[in-house]
Amino acid sequence: MHAPILQTPGFTVFSAPDSAANRVALIIFLVLIIAIVAASAYSSRGRSGGGPRSGRRGLRRTARRMGLAAHHVQMLNQMVSELRIQQPLRLLTDGEFLTSAVRRMVKRIDSSPIPTEEKENRKALVFQIKRTVAIAQSRSSTVSSTAGLRIGRPIKISTDGTTWYETNVTSNTKSTFGIQVPYDGRGQDILLHRGTEVHVTFSGNGDAKLFRLSTKVAGITRSRNGSSMLLAHSDRVDQSQKRRYPRKEFDHPAFFWPVDVMTLGVGKKAKKQAVVNKYRRGFGRLEDLSAGGCCLRSSSPLAPGTLLKIEFETEDKSRLAVFGKVQTTDRAPGRFGIMHIMFTKVSRSNLNRIQSFVYGVDSDLS
Repeated sequence: MHAPILQTPGFTVFSAPDSAANRVALIIFLVLIIAIVAASAYSSRGRSGGGPRSGRRGLRRTARRMGLAAHHVQMLNQMVSELRIQQPLRLLTDGEFLTSAVRRMVKRIDSSPIPTEEKENRKALVFQIKRTVAIAQSRSSTVSSTAGLRIGRPIKISTDGTTWYETNVTSNTKSTFGIQVPYDGRGQDILLHRGTEVHVTFSGNGDAKLFRLSTKVAGITRSRNGSSMLLAHSDRVDQSQKRRYPRKEFDHPAFFWPVDVMTLGVGKKAKKQAVVNKYRRGFGRLEDLSAGGCCLRSSSPLAPGTLLKIEFETEDKSRLAVFGKVQTTDRAPGRFGIMHIMFTKVSRSNLNRIQSFVYGVDSDLS
């Protein structure tokens, strides 16, 4: 006899999927992914100094250390927001980045619908930030001795501290450094006797600093290549800011007039008044321009200490007028002199126009 075959339902290895269980699993998976991403973002934020809020806190602290005031910080925060800057601290650590941001911000201000006076005030604030940061960043460079002067480096020398002659370094040995013998306005060599005290100035890298020192002439050497003056080395090099403001080449004609200071009235009612001497107009060419001053070449330079008014035109034929004071006068080839002028009075709109030109925002001046 054969036993009857047991009839059983088909054997199933996998159970039918449960839609509710799948939804629960999917939710758990998504929660895990979100948790991992959040943890990674938190860790990255901690390494980079925090998110936008902490970035702005760092910006505020660094700005104050550089000498910027509260209203400057407010403008920096406005730049961060309007220009959508992702790394705010770069404004104070990267000079090129700040210059680019300044250009963009000034253009935004110019195109805004606010009154003209408010535009000029805001642009002035932006340029103040740029100047202050540039000065703070330039404090790190220094020169401690003339032994490090490279051959070919331009320098200036003077015996009285007023009239300066341009020359360059021709040699540098253990005890002395040589310079090309300078020449006067008539093209004659200036040969100083041994032991003569001379003042020397030269610029630092990037033309941001001015270094000064005093030394003595150690002798004169002559060769087929010309005469050189030997100066004794000095380890006492004083460092100062050459200009508080960056300069830019600006080859344009200009007129200038001396300004006389007259006393009107007598006794307690006496008042001093500056009067432009319109009968002594001079002509020259501007060589460079900055917000703080300019260099003006002329065949009839004014003496150091003289007040003057300068007028020059831009490419769009608009006229800019500034007032200044001659600081020093350098001799130049021929019968020319170069006046180094510090501005004493400039309207806010003209000052912003000059700074826009220096930073490459406005090309109409060039």
